[in-house]
Amino acid sequence: MVRFLLLLLFVFSFIKADLLDDKIQNLVGDTTYISQKRFINIIFKSRDSFYNYGNLDILKVVKKLKANNLLNLQYTSPQEVTINFFTTQNYPIIFIKVIQNALNSMGYGYILTNKATRDENGFSFKVTLKTETAIDPVLFAQELKKRGCNIEDIQRYSDTSWQYDIDISQIKLLVKDIKPNQKIKLKKPLEPYWLSVENRDKLILKSYRSNSWYPYIVFYDQYLNIIDVFSQDKISYNASLKIPNDAKYAKISDIYTLDNIKRGLIVTILH
Repeated sequence: MVRFLLLLLFVFSFIKADLLDDKIQNLVGDTTYISQKRFINIIFKSRDSFYNYGNLDILKVVKKLKANNLLNLQYTSPQEVTINFFTTQNYPIIFIKVIQNALNSMGYGYILTNKATRDENGFSFKVTLKTETAIDPVLFAQELKKRGCNIEDIQRYSDTSWQYDIDISQIKLLVKDIKPNQKIKLKKPLEPYWLSVENRDKLILKSYRSNSWYPYIVFYDQYLNIIDVFSQDKISYNASLKIPNDAKYAKISDIYTLDNIKRGLIVTILH
C-alpha cells in the first residue's frame, strides 16, 4: 500500500513538472526554452509554489518569466497580432466591453474585432492589433483584476497569435460611482458618460444653457443587457428619471453628437 501511494505521488509530481515545463516552453518559445533550460530550472526550482490548489498559477508563471527577461513581447517592426479571448461564462456584451476597455487603458487604441463565437463551451471573440509590442500579460491581468476578471490560462500559438482564457464570474465596469444626493459636475465628454446606479431610485440631470442637449440615456443590468431607454428629440435642460429596479449602469449621451453637451452636465442620484 505504501509503495502504491509513493508511486502515485511520483506520477503526480511528474505530471505537474511536465505541465509547468510545457507551459513555460509554450510562453517563451522553443528556441529560448532550449537555450535557457538550465536557468529556467533554477528560477522554477520551487515547482509546487507555481500551483494553486492543484492548478497551474499562470499569472505567477508569467510574472517569473517577465522578471527574468524570458518573456519576449517586442517585435522589430509593427505586426498584426491576433488574440482570441475566451470565457466559459456566457456574458458576451460586457465581456467584449471590459476587454476593449482594458486594452484601451494599456494604450491599444485601434482594435479590430475579427470573429465572435458563442456555443455550449462558452464565448470567444478574436481581435487584431497593429502593434510593436504583444500584450503584456502581467499588465493585462492587472487591468482585468480591476474589472473583476482573472486570467485562467494563456496560450501562445506563435509570436503573433495568442489566446487568453478568462474567468468573468465577478465582472464589472469601471464607472463613476456618485454618492446618493450628491451634486456632481460632469466635464466635457470625450465619450458617453457611464454611471453606477445600482440600488438607486432617481437620476436627475441638468444641462447648461450654452449646451444644445438632445438626451439619450440607457439603463443596463449587470451584464449590459438594456433595461430601458430614454431619448428626447428636442433641446432639453433637465431630465429626471426613475431608475429601473434591476439597473446597474446608466449611459448618458446625446442623440446626435457629444458636442451638444460640450459644457458638461450636472448630475444628482437619489437613493
